[in-house]
Amino acid sequence: MKKILKAFGILFIVLFVLTSAAYGLFFRYYNMMDFDPIAQVSNRFKKDDTGEKAANAKESIPSHLYHEDDVKNILLIGTDIRGENEQGRSDTVILMSVDTKDKKIILTSFMRDSYLIIPGLGKNRLNAAYGYGGVEKLVDTIETNFDLYIDNFVQVDFDAFINGIDAVGGVDIEVSSAEIENMNISIDEVNKIRGIDPKTDIMDPYADAGYVHLNGAQALAYARIRHVGNADFERTERQRKVLTQAIENGKKMDMFSIDRGLKSVLPEITTDVSQGEILSYIKETPNMDEYEVTTLRIPAEGLAFDKRVLGMAVLGLDIDANKKVLFEGIYGINPNAEEDSYVEEDTPHQQNYEDPQDGNTNSNTTVEEGL
Repeated sequence: MKKILKAFGILFIVLFVLTSAAYGLFFRYYNMMDFDPIAQVSNRFKKDDTGEKAANAKESIPSHLYHEDDVKNILLIGTDIRGENEQGRSDTVILMSVDTKDKKIILTSFMRDSYLIIPGLGKNRLNAAYGYGGVEKLVDTIETNFDLYIDNFVQVDFDAFINGIDAVGGVDIEVSSAEIENMNISIDEVNKIRGIDPKTDIMDPYADAGYVHLNGAQALAYARIRHVGNADFERTERQRKVLTQAIENGKKMDMFSIDRGLKSVLPEITTDVSQGEILSYIKETPNMDEYEVTTLRIPAEGLAFDKRVLGMAVLGLDIDANKKVLFEGIYGINPNAEEDSYVEEDTPHQQNYEDPQDGNTNSNTTVEEGL
């Protein structure tokens, strides 16, 4: 059976991590998720049978990757899988940085066409990294190019997105007629995949244009829009807009609503976050309503350029300038000024990297345009 995976159901991992004070319910909720210790990020930590990290895990953080104890970086991954035997591509990549000291959540979108070093495989679009080597290769790619440490990953089913948005009461978004026309194409496609009437949740491009209330299926379609406006630049903006509003709505939910939402969303989640780690997150962040949600995009405005490599349209990046935006947004520091304090060896993008496959797509991985 075909399926499309999307990452926005992750809003419920935020709710789960930041609001679940009921420890008796915690283990019941946790067991609903698909815990995947084998796909742990970069295999940097050895874990025991329960998935708990070793006591000396902190010492295992590579010296060239920046890390702060008060900031947890969780990579939210939505992959686009059209067939059962496909590896798929990372259609959505958002880094959620939870800062427990300054009480803020930073959502950073990484644009899928960013032309980056994929460790061991030369250069390609970011969304090809997952196709090459799954979660581990995607995490390695972001760490290699931007020198910050990623603590964990969460990957979710598109059903988790739909159910999650519905559980928080939907979102209110201003949409244009052109956006609605594009949304209807996506709604029709997803409905067919889900085995329901293709016309369910279809909107009127003219009567419904303006500030409207979107349910989960409609919000998913809105977040997938690619061919209206400035391509992926606006697409990632839409994604952040939906996720930010969903988190804000989630802050207002009562425990009964959270319980219903978790039951519908958690079975669709795959993660390497262990029970102990989630419990520590819960202990560290008891007051979700105090957290400010901010957003970033990489590449940042004016720090990318269009280029073609072997006929493939990609985004070239000023890596150092984008890294500066990323570090200032998450940690409030200039990475160039702080470099000596945490880099003990050359980072990969600082080396004279010889790229024999520059621009060459791997024969086993096809990089395609998404809807």
